[in-house]
This record gives sequence, structure tokens and C-alpha cells, in this order.
Amino acid sequence: MSKQYWHHKSHSHSGPSHPKSSSINIKWSIIWILIHSFSVWFVSYFLVVITNEILYVLLAGLGITIIAKIMRTVTRHAPFRLDKQFVFWYCITTVSFLLVRLMLQFIQISSGIWYYLLMGCGIFIIGQIARRIR
Repeated sequence: MSKQYWHHKSHSHSGPSHPKSSSINIKWSIIWILIHSFSVWFVSYFLVVITNEILYVLLAGLGITIIAKIMRTVTRHAPFRLDKQFVFWYCITTVSFLLVRLMLQFIQISSGIWYYLLMGCGIFIIGQIARRIR
């Protein structure tokens, strides 16, 4: 095929337009931020009795990762597997949870809706950075 054909094909507007694909990404970003926010709230509710900070962070990371994996399994109709991908994302989520938690403690946000939304947003953003680097 000629160079002109491929140039025309790559600049053609016959497929989905860029703004539409961006809105889908924004929609799913918001959905995942809300999922992470809910999972932080849900896990925090059950871990309130844990006083050891290291154990709390490790269990919170595990709970958030499991909820995200379940949601990804539902949305993508994929099997739930405990494999090296799960371990990788468990580590990323746990580190994300710890970093965002420390940042929020530094600016003195420790509860309420803003805490959970910012936690969800932070976990999502760090996850996206990890996904792009990987």
C-alpha cells in the first residue's frame, strides 16, 4: 500500500473521533476513582480494630486490590487469578495507599468524603503511572 494511503488512513475521521475516546477514558477514570474510594472506605471500616500501622497498610492494600480485581473481573468477564500480576498490583496498590495516606496526614485530612475521594484518586493516578511505565 502506498504511503499516501496510510497517511490518509491515519488521519481519517471515519472511525471514532478523539474526543469521544477521551470521554470514555474520563468516564472509566471516574468510575475507577469511585471504586477505589469505596474500597478504601470499605476496607477501613473492617480494619478499624487493627492498631499495628504496618499490618493495617498491608491488609488495606490487599483488600483494595481484591476489590479492584473483582470489579475488573466483572467488567472484563475475565477469571479471577492469584498470579504474579495480582502480586504486582498488590504491591503497587499498597505503596500507593501508604503514600497517599501519608500525604493526606501531612495536609491534615484524615476522614470524611474528601479523604476517601482523594485516596481513590491518588491510588488511581499512581496505578496509571505504573501501568504506563510497565
